[in-house]
Amino acid sequence: MDLDSDVLKPLGTFLVEYREGDFLGHGLAYFSQVPILAAMFIIGFWFRARDLHSPTMSVGLVLCVAVNLVLKNVFKQPRPYVHTHLKTYGMPSDHSQYMGFLATYVTGLICTRCRPLRSRLMLFSYGSAVVGVWTLALLVCCCRVYLQYHSPEQVIVGCCVGSGLALVWLSIVLNVLEPYFSTIASWPLLNLILDVPHR
Repeated sequence: MDLDSDVLKPLGTFLVEYREGDFLGHGLAYFSQVPILAAMFIIGFWFRARDLHSPTMSVGLVLCVAVNLVLKNVFKQPRPYVHTHLKTYGMPSDHSQYMGFLATYVTGLICTRCRPLRSRLMLFSYGSAVVGVWTLALLVCCCRVYLQYHSPEQVIVGCCVGSGLALVWLSIVLNVLEPYFSTIASWPLLNLILDVPHR
Protein backbone atom coordinates (compact mmCIF):
# COMPACT_ATOMS: atom_id res chain seq x y z
CA MET A 1 0.00 0.00 0.00
CA ASP A 2 1.46 3.35 -1.07
CA LEU A 3 0.54 5.91 1.60
CA ASP A 4 1.41 8.85 -0.63
CA SER A 5 -1.21 8.02 -3.26
CA ASP A 6 -4.08 7.12 -0.89
CA VAL A 7 -6.95 9.54 -0.62
CA LEU A 8 -7.68 10.36 3.00
CA LYS A 9 -11.25 10.56 4.15
CA PRO A 10 -12.18 12.40 7.36
CA LEU A 11 -14.35 10.81 10.02
CA GLY A 12 -17.56 12.70 9.37
CA THR A 13 -19.07 12.33 12.83
CA PHE A 14 -16.98 15.11 14.34
CA LEU A 15 -16.30 17.18 11.23
CA VAL A 16 -18.10 20.50 11.39
CA GLU A 17 -17.21 23.21 8.91
CA TYR A 18 -17.45 26.94 9.52
CA ARG A 19 -16.20 29.98 7.62
CA GLU A 20 -12.61 30.93 8.40
CA GLY A 21 -12.49 33.98 10.66
CA ASP A 22 -16.10 33.53 11.82
CA PHE A 23 -15.70 33.38 15.60
CA LEU A 24 -19.42 32.90 16.20
CA GLY A 25 -19.46 30.03 13.70
CA HIS A 26 -16.43 28.53 15.42
CA GLY A 27 -18.22 28.60 18.76
CA LEU A 28 -21.44 27.24 17.29
CA ALA A 29 -19.51 24.42 15.63
CA TYR A 30 -18.79 23.14 19.14
CA PHE A 31 -22.51 23.24 19.97
CA SER A 32 -23.09 20.91 17.02
CA GLN A 33 -21.43 18.24 19.16
CA VAL A 34 -24.00 18.54 21.99
CA PRO A 35 -26.01 15.47 20.81
CA ILE A 36 -22.87 13.33 21.01
CA LEU A 37 -22.02 14.70 24.46
CA ALA A 38 -25.63 14.17 25.55
CA ALA A 39 -25.46 10.51 24.49
CA MET A 40 -22.28 10.02 26.52
CA PHE A 41 -23.88 11.76 29.51
CA ILE A 42 -26.96 9.53 29.32
CA ILE A 43 -24.83 6.38 29.21
CA GLY A 44 -22.80 7.62 32.17
CA PHE A 45 -25.96 8.54 34.06
CA TRP A 46 -27.37 5.09 33.30
CA PHE A 47 -24.46 3.42 35.06
CA ARG A 48 -24.51 5.95 37.90
CA ALA A 49 -28.24 6.13 38.61
CA ARG A 50 -28.89 2.42 38.03
CA ASP A 51 -32.49 2.96 37.06
CA LEU A 52 -34.38 1.72 34.04
CA HIS A 53 -35.56 5.10 32.75
CA SER A 54 -32.11 5.97 31.41
CA PRO A 55 -31.78 2.86 29.21
CA THR A 56 -35.36 3.19 27.97
CA MET A 57 -34.62 6.81 27.03
CA SER A 58 -31.51 5.57 25.22
CA VAL A 59 -33.58 3.05 23.27
CA GLY A 60 -35.97 5.86 22.36
CA LEU A 61 -33.10 8.01 21.09
CA VAL A 62 -31.82 5.14 18.95
CA LEU A 63 -35.32 4.69 17.50
CA CYS A 64 -35.44 8.45 16.88
CA VAL A 65 -32.21 8.28 14.88
CA ALA A 66 -33.55 5.30 12.90
CA VAL A 67 -36.77 7.18 12.07
CA ASN A 68 -34.64 10.14 10.95
CA LEU A 69 -32.71 7.95 8.51
CA VAL A 70 -35.97 6.65 7.06
CA LEU A 71 -37.47 10.14 6.74
CA LYS A 72 -34.35 11.52 5.05
CA ASN A 73 -34.65 8.82 2.39
CA VAL A 74 -38.38 9.48 1.98
CA PHE A 75 -38.09 13.28 1.59
CA LYS A 76 -34.69 13.25 -0.19
CA GLN A 77 -34.42 17.01 0.27
CA PRO A 78 -30.87 18.31 -0.21
CA ARG A 79 -28.99 20.40 2.31
CA PRO A 80 -28.45 24.12 1.67
CA TYR A 81 -26.12 24.81 -1.26
CA VAL A 82 -23.06 25.37 0.98
CA HIS A 83 -23.03 21.72 2.05
CA THR A 84 -24.25 19.95 -1.07
CA HIS A 85 -20.98 17.98 -1.05
CA LEU A 86 -22.29 15.97 1.90
CA LYS A 87 -23.71 12.59 0.95
CA THR A 88 -26.73 12.81 3.27
CA TYR A 89 -30.06 14.57 2.84
CA GLY A 90 -31.14 17.51 4.96
CA MET A 91 -34.82 16.91 5.75
CA PRO A 92 -35.36 16.52 8.66
CA SER A 93 -32.34 17.73 10.61
CA ASP A 94 -31.00 14.82 12.64
CA HIS A 95 -29.38 17.07 15.27
CA SER A 96 -32.59 19.01 15.89
CA GLN A 97 -34.70 15.84 15.87
CA TYR A 98 -32.39 14.24 18.45
CA MET A 99 -32.43 17.34 20.66
CA GLY A 100 -36.20 17.78 20.27
CA PHE A 101 -36.64 14.18 21.42
CA LEU A 102 -34.24 14.61 24.34
CA ALA A 103 -35.73 17.90 25.56
CA THR A 104 -39.33 16.69 25.29
CA TYR A 105 -38.59 13.33 26.92
CA VAL A 106 -36.70 14.88 29.84
CA THR A 107 -39.45 17.49 30.33
CA GLY A 108 -42.18 14.84 30.19
CA LEU A 109 -40.35 12.54 32.57
CA ILE A 110 -39.80 15.35 35.07
CA CYS A 111 -43.44 16.45 34.83
CA THR A 112 -44.84 12.94 35.28
CA ARG A 113 -42.37 11.44 37.76
CA CYS A 114 -41.39 14.33 40.01
CA ARG A 115 -44.69 15.40 41.50
CA PRO A 116 -45.50 16.74 44.01
CA LEU A 117 -42.61 19.15 44.36
CA ARG A 118 -42.02 19.26 48.10
CA SER A 119 -39.71 22.25 48.26
CA ARG A 120 -38.60 25.33 46.40
CA LEU A 121 -35.19 23.72 45.92
CA MET A 122 -36.79 20.78 44.06
CA LEU A 123 -38.82 23.19 41.96
CA PHE A 124 -35.68 25.18 41.15
CA SER A 125 -33.66 22.02 40.36
CA TYR A 126 -36.24 20.47 38.05
CA GLY A 127 -37.09 23.82 36.49
CA SER A 128 -33.40 24.44 35.81
CA ALA A 129 -33.08 21.02 34.18
CA VAL A 130 -36.02 21.72 31.87
CA VAL A 131 -34.81 25.22 30.96
CA GLY A 132 -31.26 23.88 30.47
CA VAL A 133 -32.18 21.04 28.14
CA TRP A 134 -34.45 23.27 26.03
CA THR A 135 -31.74 25.95 25.87
CA LEU A 136 -29.27 23.36 24.58
CA ALA A 137 -31.84 22.13 22.05
CA LEU A 138 -32.47 25.68 20.82
CA LEU A 139 -28.73 26.40 20.54
CA VAL A 140 -28.13 23.21 18.55
CA CYS A 141 -31.02 24.06 16.21
CA CYS A 142 -29.77 27.62 15.69
CA CYS A 143 -26.20 26.52 15.03
CA ARG A 144 -27.32 24.03 12.37
CA VAL A 145 -29.06 26.87 10.50
CA TYR A 146 -26.25 29.39 11.08
CA LEU A 147 -23.60 26.94 9.84
CA GLN A 148 -25.89 26.24 6.85
CA TYR A 149 -26.05 22.50 7.38
CA HIS A 150 -29.85 22.77 7.33
CA SER A 151 -32.54 25.20 6.30
CA PRO A 152 -34.85 26.62 9.00
CA GLU A 153 -37.65 24.35 7.70
CA GLN A 154 -35.47 21.24 8.04
CA VAL A 155 -34.61 22.18 11.62
CA ILE A 156 -38.22 22.96 12.59
CA VAL A 157 -39.48 19.69 11.10
CA GLY A 158 -36.68 17.78 12.84
CA CYS A 159 -37.49 19.29 16.22
CA CYS A 160 -41.23 18.65 15.80
CA VAL A 161 -40.70 15.04 14.71
CA GLY A 162 -38.31 14.45 17.62
CA SER A 163 -40.75 15.96 20.12
CA GLY A 164 -43.63 13.91 18.74
CA LEU A 165 -41.61 10.71 18.89
CA ALA A 166 -40.60 11.53 22.47
CA LEU A 167 -44.24 11.90 23.55
CA VAL A 168 -45.17 8.58 21.95
CA TRP A 169 -42.14 6.78 23.41
CA LEU A 170 -42.64 8.28 26.89
CA SER A 171 -46.27 7.14 26.81
CA ILE A 172 -45.16 3.61 25.89
CA VAL A 173 -42.52 3.60 28.64
CA LEU A 174 -44.86 4.88 31.37
CA ASN A 175 -47.95 2.87 30.41
CA VAL A 176 -46.54 -0.36 28.94
CA LEU A 177 -42.96 -0.89 30.12
CA GLU A 178 -42.82 0.72 33.58
CA PRO A 179 -45.24 -1.76 35.19
CA TYR A 180 -42.64 -4.44 34.37
CA PHE A 181 -39.60 -2.51 35.63
CA SER A 182 -39.39 -4.47 38.90
CA THR A 183 -39.45 -7.75 36.96
CA ILE A 184 -36.87 -6.50 34.47
CA ALA A 185 -34.68 -5.21 37.33
CA SER A 186 -34.58 -8.72 38.81
CA TRP A 187 -33.12 -10.28 35.65
CA PRO A 188 -29.75 -11.83 36.58
CA LEU A 189 -27.92 -10.35 33.59
CA LEU A 190 -29.12 -6.84 34.40
CA ASN A 191 -28.15 -7.27 38.04
CA LEU A 192 -24.73 -8.51 36.99
CA ILE A 193 -24.12 -5.53 34.73
CA LEU A 194 -25.63 -2.70 36.75
CA ASP A 195 -26.58 -4.09 40.16
CA VAL A 196 -29.97 -2.47 39.63
CA PRO A 197 -31.89 -2.00 42.91
CA HIS A 198 -35.38 -3.52 43.00
CA ARG A 199 -37.94 -0.73 43.25
